[in-house]
Amino acid sequence: MKQTVPGSRTKPGFLKISGVWALLVIVLSLLMILPVGGQITVVPPEVTITDLATYHIGDTIILSGTTNLAPGNDLLVEVLSQSFGPTQEKAGGTFFGVSGTTLVRKGPGEKNTWSFSFDTATFGPDTYLVTVTGVTVPKAVATSSFSLIASTLTQTPLQTTPPTMLPTTIPTESTPPPTPTGLSVIPLVGAIMLTLAGFGIVRRKG
Repeated sequence: MKQTVPGSRTKPGFLKISGVWALLVIVLSLLMILPVGGQITVVPPEVTITDLATYHIGDTIILSGTTNLAPGNDLLVEVLSQSFGPTQEKAGGTFFGVSGTTLVRKGPGEKNTWSFSFDTATFGPDTYLVTVTGVTVPKAVATSSFSLIASTLTQTPLQTTPPTMLPTTIPTESTPPPTPTGLSVIPLVGAIMLTLAGFGIVRRKG
């Protein structure tokens, strides 16, 4: 007779018990990573821009703000003239603006900080739009604006010390000799002699 070796079979009850233990382990693992209160809080990424003022052409503007992004993240900063829209871009209008990236740095508190500086010597007077966006976290976006006006001319201060006056010499006019009012004696005597001589010549002829 051929003997049959009974095979090992898993009991259905053992599968149920194993599934319960696996579920219990998962629940315990989740409880260990949950914060106090049993809720998982997802903080959305954010970035802020410090309030801006009115600047003059030629000023160096320093943009700054805070963010909850970790230090080392890159932020894209874009400054664009408000009047430079799609129409001016297609028509080849003059572009005023600047863009660049800056790193997030560790802040003194819960928020981290960032900053970005640029010169406005080649800019024109206008309202400028500022946009700050996370490079790897594009949902972190902030916008602001500032006004740029023409620089005021520096006026030359009035001279408070009177200028030194050099002495001027007035030339002395020479007194002209008096004009004679009567006939001179010598010309008068000569006229008489000529008259007498002419009279004598006429008388001799007669």
